[in-house]
Amino acid sequence: MAKKILIVDDDSNIRTMNGFILMKHGFDVCFASDGATALARIHKENFDLILLDLKLPFVSGSRIIEVSRQQNVKLPPVIVISGLDEEFVKEECDRFGLREYIIKPYTQDALIERIKKVLS
Repeated sequence: MAKKILIVDDDSNIRTMNGFILMKHGFDVCFASDGATALARIHKENFDLILLDLKLPFVSGSRIIEVSRQQNVKLPPVIVISGLDEEFVKEECDRFGLREYIIKPYTQDALIERIKKVLS
Protein backbone atom coordinates (compact mmCIF):
# COMPACT_ATOMS: atom_id res chain seq x y z
CA MET A 1 0.00 0.00 0.00
CA ALA A 2 1.33 3.44 -0.97
CA LYS A 3 2.37 5.84 1.77
CA LYS A 4 0.02 8.82 2.03
CA ILE A 5 1.71 12.22 2.08
CA LEU A 6 0.12 15.62 2.66
CA ILE A 7 1.86 18.50 0.88
CA VAL A 8 1.10 21.81 2.60
CA ASP A 9 2.35 24.79 0.60
CA ASP A 10 0.71 27.99 -0.61
CA ASP A 11 2.82 28.04 -3.79
CA SER A 12 0.85 26.12 -6.43
CA ASN A 13 3.99 25.50 -8.50
CA ILE A 14 5.73 23.83 -5.57
CA ARG A 15 2.63 21.79 -4.70
CA THR A 16 2.32 20.61 -8.29
CA MET A 17 6.03 19.88 -8.72
CA ASN A 18 6.32 18.00 -5.42
CA GLY A 19 3.09 16.14 -6.09
CA PHE A 20 4.31 15.00 -9.49
CA ILE A 21 7.67 13.89 -8.05
CA LEU A 22 6.02 11.95 -5.23
CA MET A 23 3.40 10.30 -7.43
CA LYS A 24 6.17 9.27 -9.83
CA HIS A 25 7.79 7.48 -6.86
CA GLY A 26 4.56 5.68 -5.96
CA PHE A 27 3.27 7.83 -3.10
CA ASP A 28 -0.40 8.70 -2.54
CA VAL A 29 -0.40 12.51 -2.51
CA CYS A 30 -2.85 14.98 -0.97
CA PHE A 31 -2.66 18.76 -0.96
CA ALA A 32 -3.47 21.79 1.18
CA SER A 33 -2.77 25.35 0.04
CA ASP A 34 -3.24 27.06 3.40
CA GLY A 35 -2.97 26.33 7.10
CA ALA A 36 -6.70 26.13 7.80
CA THR A 37 -7.22 23.50 5.10
CA ALA A 38 -4.19 21.58 6.33
CA LEU A 39 -5.49 21.56 9.90
CA ALA A 40 -8.87 20.27 8.77
CA ARG A 41 -7.27 17.47 6.73
CA ILE A 42 -4.85 16.53 9.52
CA HIS A 43 -7.73 16.25 12.00
CA LYS A 44 -9.88 14.10 9.66
CA GLU A 45 -7.40 11.95 7.74
CA ASN A 46 -4.42 9.75 8.45
CA PHE A 47 -1.15 10.57 6.75
CA ASP A 48 2.19 8.80 6.82
CA LEU A 49 4.10 12.05 6.35
CA ILE A 50 3.50 15.79 6.06
CA LEU A 51 5.61 18.14 3.93
CA LEU A 52 4.96 21.45 5.66
CA ASP A 53 5.81 24.98 4.57
CA LEU A 54 6.14 27.36 7.53
CA LYS A 55 4.94 30.51 5.78
CA LEU A 56 1.28 29.98 4.91
CA PRO A 57 -1.76 32.24 4.66
CA PHE A 58 -4.13 32.45 7.66
CA VAL A 59 -2.47 29.74 9.79
CA SER A 60 1.32 29.29 9.71
CA GLY A 61 3.03 25.92 9.60
CA SER A 62 4.25 26.47 13.16
CA ARG A 63 0.69 27.19 14.29
CA ILE A 64 -0.53 23.97 12.63
CA ILE A 65 1.86 22.00 14.81
CA GLU A 66 0.93 23.98 17.95
CA VAL A 67 -2.83 23.58 17.45
CA SER A 68 -2.57 19.90 16.60
CA ARG A 69 -0.58 19.22 19.75
CA GLN A 70 -2.93 21.33 21.90
CA GLN A 71 -5.82 19.26 20.60
CA ASN A 72 -3.90 16.00 21.14
CA VAL A 73 -3.88 15.15 17.44
CA LYS A 74 -1.12 12.67 16.76
CA LEU A 75 0.94 14.05 13.92
CA PRO A 76 2.82 11.79 11.54
CA PRO A 77 6.45 12.64 10.80
CA VAL A 78 6.83 16.17 9.46
CA ILE A 79 9.43 17.51 7.05
CA VAL A 80 9.49 21.29 7.06
CA ILE A 81 10.03 22.80 3.61
CA SER A 82 10.78 26.50 3.65
CA GLY A 83 12.41 29.33 1.80
CA LEU A 84 12.93 31.23 5.05
CA ASP A 85 16.33 31.74 6.65
CA GLU A 86 17.84 28.36 7.53
CA GLU A 87 18.74 29.39 11.08
CA PHE A 88 15.10 30.41 11.72
CA VAL A 89 13.82 27.16 10.22
CA LYS A 90 16.22 25.13 12.37
CA GLU A 91 15.08 27.02 15.50
CA GLU A 92 11.41 26.37 14.67
CA CYS A 93 12.13 22.69 14.09
CA ASP A 94 14.03 22.47 17.37
CA ARG A 95 11.16 24.21 19.18
CA PHE A 96 8.79 21.47 18.05
CA GLY A 97 11.20 18.55 18.22
CA LEU A 98 11.21 18.13 14.45
CA ARG A 99 14.39 16.70 13.02
CA GLU A 100 13.94 17.13 9.30
CA TYR A 101 13.78 20.20 7.12
CA ILE A 102 14.68 21.19 3.57
CA ILE A 103 15.48 24.74 2.48
CA LYS A 104 14.12 25.94 -0.87
CA PRO A 105 15.37 25.56 -3.54
CA TYR A 106 16.17 21.85 -3.37
CA THR A 107 16.57 19.03 -5.86
CA GLN A 108 14.10 16.23 -6.56
CA ASP A 109 16.71 13.73 -5.40
CA ALA A 110 17.20 15.57 -2.10
CA LEU A 111 13.44 15.58 -1.48
CA ILE A 112 12.98 11.88 -2.23
CA GLU A 113 16.06 10.93 -0.23
CA ARG A 114 14.79 12.85 2.80
CA ILE A 115 11.28 11.36 2.52
CA LYS A 116 12.62 7.80 2.25
CA LYS A 117 14.90 8.41 5.24
CA VAL A 118 12.01 9.65 7.37
CA LEU A 119 9.64 6.86 6.32
CA SER A 120 12.16 4.05 6.88
